[in-house]
Amino acid sequence: EYARKYHGETHVRKFVARNSYIAAERWNGESELFEHLRENFRDLISMPDSSRVGVYTPDGEQIATIGDWIVQDSSGTVFVMKDDIFNRKYKALA
Repeated sequence: EYARKYHGETHVRKFVARNSYIAAERWNGESELFEHLRENFRDLISMPDSSRVGVYTPDGEQIATIGDWIVQDSSGTVFVMKDDIFNRKYKALA
C-alpha cells in the first residue's frame, strides 16, 4: 500500500538518505588536477581534451566538463555530478 491512514488523513511515507561520505574534486581544466585525479582513480579516468575529463563508470563513460564534480562514493564507484546537484546533496566536512 502506497499510503497509510493516520487520524483520518492519508500520509505518504517519507525517507531521508543515510549519512554517507564521499571523496570529490571539482574539475577546473588544469592538468595538475587531472594528474591528482589520475593518481587516485587510475584507469577510471581519461582526459580527451583540456576542458573535459572522461570517467569510466559501471554504466559507461561519463564526461565531466569544467565545474562538474568527480565523485567517489563509499562503495568505491566513481561518477560525474553537476555542480548544482552536488551542492544540494553534499556539504564540506571542513
